Formats: sequence, C-alpha cells, structure tokens
Amino acid sequence: MKKYDVTIDAESVIHVGRKKYLVPGMELDDLFGENYYNKKSLVYPCGLVKEVYCNSWGFSLNLPHRSKKPDFPDLYPHFLTYGKSDREKEKDNIKRAVRKIEDIILLNPDMKYFVTLTFDPEQVQSSDKSQVCAKFEQWLKNCVSRRGLKYVFVPEYHKKDGKIHFHGVVNGALEMVDSGTRKVNGFHKPVRLTKINRWIRAGRIAEADVGSVVYNLPEWDFGFSTAMEIAKNKSNIMLYVTKYIIKDAQGVNKIMGKRYWSSRNIEIYPLAVLENVPRSVYPSIDAKEYDNEYNNLKYKYVNIREEKK
Repeated sequence: MKKYDVTIDAESVIHVGRKKYLVPGMELDDLFGENYYNKKSLVYPCGLVKEVYCNSWGFSLNLPHRSKKPDFPDLYPHFLTYGKSDREKEKDNIKRAVRKIEDIILLNPDMKYFVTLTFDPEQVQSSDKSQVCAKFEQWLKNCVSRRGLKYVFVPEYHKKDGKIHFHGVVNGALEMVDSGTRKVNGFHKPVRLTKINRWIRAGRIAEADVGSVVYNLPEWDFGFSTAMEIAKNKSNIMLYVTKYIIKDAQGVNKIMGKRYWSSRNIEIYPLAVLENVPRSVYPSIDAKEYDNEYNNLKYKYVNIREEKK
C-alpha cells in the first residue's frame, strides 16, 4: 500500500491521501489503533447519503500502516482469486468502474456539461486505438493545464466498423458556441432552430418539447463535438455515460487498458462516516443482503436521501 500522509482538519475530518473519513467521538490518540466499525455512510454534496451496514465490524480507516492482506501471506494469491472465474472478475471490475464514474459526477457539482467528441476521418483514423488515444490524451492534458478542465470520459467503441468516440461530463472551462440546434423531446439527434420553428408553427411539436441548447467546442481540434448543460439531477447522465461500460460485459472494448479517463483536479472519494450501531439493528434493515466471500461478512446498502432537485 502507498504511504500517504495522514492529517486531521479543523472539522475533525481525517485525510488519508485523497480519502476523507469522519469518526464521531474518536480521539486523536485512537487514530492508529485497530478500530473497526459496522456502519459506513458515504456523503455526497448533492444531498445523497449511501449507508452501508455490515453484520459485523467490517469497516476501518484505510491507514497506511494497516495491511489488507490476510494473516497467512502464503495464501494471499489464492485469497485474491478464490471462487472467481475470469468472467466474474471482469464483471466486478466493470461494477467498480461504474461506481467510480458515478462518484466523480456526484462529487463535482461544477462538472455540468455532457459532451460527445468524435473524430474527423481526414484528421484522425478513428479505428486506430493508438492514434486516437495519443491525440485524445494530449488534448485533455493541454486543456487541463491551460484552461483548468475537469472531466470524466468513457469511450464508445463500435464493433461494426471499429470507430471510437467519447462521451463525458466536464466543467465550464472550455469555450462553448451555440450550434444553432436544440435537443427536442422524442428525437435522438439535435434539431436545427429553423426546423424547430417550422414544426412549432405546423403544430407538430410544442414549445415545451424544445430542450437544452446544443453547443460546439471550438477547442476540439480533431473532429466534431457537442455539449449540453445537464440538469441538477444527474441520474440520467450517469446512466448514459456508464452504459457503454455496462454493455461491454466481456471487457473487450477497453481502449488501451482503460475503461474511462478522468482528470486529477477533481474529487473522487466521498466523505466516509464510520460508526458503530447496535448489532441488533442489522436484521431490521429492509434491504437486499450481499455476501463477501473474501471475508465471510454480509452487507446491506441503503440510500437514505434522494438527490436535491
């Protein structure tokens, strides 16, 4: 495990690298003790709180001095792969990637534009993974250093023709120009304003059907781009961005070993509040129970609040 600095801020939040913990009632002298807890609450700025209950003491501070390895090192390789087929391990990896993307979108309220980037075939051979990744990663690096771009992007890989493009969520760091099109209910692609106005006059659609302004990004040098401001409730966008990972159940569409790209200037971990509740509470939690075959513990997950509108 990496050796991170451990600090405590004025609000008693414990910082372990980029992770943040709050343990109500814990004294500073207890920081490096072997303390375990049976409830963990993940707190998001949007008002969502994810509670995780364990049937025993399954949660702890992820401190640098504490190893997650079992007591018998010779069994560690077996411990990691016990009972898992390659397909099952790949599904677990996909679930972790989806949760991480959802966390990034929820933890960074200023990332509020949904962006699609495609490649002009005259500039970039979009079926060449190496060429696409080199161009894309350099563009992202430049935008972060020059404009303060925050982002998370997922590749979409077309099996039929091998072409690659990207969907993601970004902050407002990039220049955006009105494309003259709008999102219209019932239509997958943006529609030009001239056509929208004609349809409204003809009664084909109502003004209420006309949605977000669709922008272009002049700074995207390698092809075509669209950007739309997303609603405060980001559930639909999270589903749309992550669906390209979920549908790739075999992991065959990973591009250059990555399922997603994200910048380093963002929050990636929610505040984790650790506490102990009476063990008698666990059976009364009305939620599906999950088994962890690695540690023989059971867990229940509850979202106690919805996102703020």
